[in-house]
Amino acid sequence: MDAQTTSIEQLARAARRAAMTVATLPTERKNQTLLVLAARLAQRQDAILQANAQDLQLAEAAGLASAKVQRLRLTAAGLGQLCDGLRQVAALPDPVGAVVKQWTAPSGMVVSKVRTPLGVICMIYEARPGVTVDAFALCFKSGNACILKGGKEAHHSNTLLAAIVRETLTEQGVPPEAMTAFTSSSRDELRELLRQDASIDLVIPRGGHELIRFV
Repeated sequence: MDAQTTSIEQLARAARRAAMTVATLPTERKNQTLLVLAARLAQRQDAILQANAQDLQLAEAAGLASAKVQRLRLTAAGLGQLCDGLRQVAALPDPVGAVVKQWTAPSGMVVSKVRTPLGVICMIYEARPGVTVDAFALCFKSGNACILKGGKEAHHSNTLLAAIVRETLTEQGVPPEAMTAFTSSSRDELRELLRQDASIDLVIPRGGHELIRFV
């Protein structure tokens, strides 16, 4: 799914519906999904690096700063670290349902403070395609759906990584809308995304000062 085939509002509503399912997934299902994704990314390494090579070629032709090109670059070692990161997240305790604090009120009622998912998390970021995988993993393990808005310079890399994530979700019986990623350079589309506060619970900008101020 991307902003060109569906409206931003429809995209956000679909993520909200998926979040209801993700919030109640058993720990074992979430962990299995992350482990299957790690294996699938390793299997698709060549295709991912080819997509990244397209982004690098376009970035260099456009005169992108060398530091930004370096952040954009994926390597076999970097993909290996992404896969290891997925396995590490799968091994973490499930935060959903964890009791943070418990006390007895003067009335005798036992009160508990329990961790619950936020709902839909939107992350807006630039350059680094690895964030697409990392952000999904952390949101998913904590019971949240996510909308990931990557920079246009990583379009090919992010599109393929997102497709692999969504294939894995579908295979594991999870709504693929639990992870939606799209690339757009339109500030109007970004403004429209930020207006979807009925569906999106948290927006995280990750990038330069200008992006953070805009959000």
